Amino acid sequence: MEFGLSSPMRTTGDTHKNRLTLQQAHCEKTALRDPFMREFAGQDLERAGEWLPEFDGAPSAQEEMTKRYAMILSSVDPEAPLPWIKGIQNEKKRDRAKRNILKNWEIEDPEAFAEWKAR
Repeated sequence: MEFGLSSPMRTTGDTHKNRLTLQQAHCEKTALRDPFMREFAGQDLERAGEWLPEFDGAPSAQEEMTKRYAMILSSVDPEAPLPWIKGIQNEKKRDRAKRNILKNWEIEDPEAFAEWKAR
């Protein structure tokens, strides 16, 4: 039965490559679940940051994980996620992440935010 989607196994004939593709897809799907980054960063914030460049998922998944890490990092140090956000290629997602982080910072520590903004 044909559903209009080509299987990587049918196009490449490489079962091992197909298995890796499926494993990567499963890892990516697991990593994108909401609690994944929160739990990982909660256990080891530094290691979560080291892991992000190693994450071998789709660029959109990489950006989503970076955005989530930046939000978590902002609760510890509001300025720390700003360099991370610059790595998000999608301009709308990058701008939205920056706005959210800055908005949260302004609410949580208005004095520090005002000082940073005045620089």
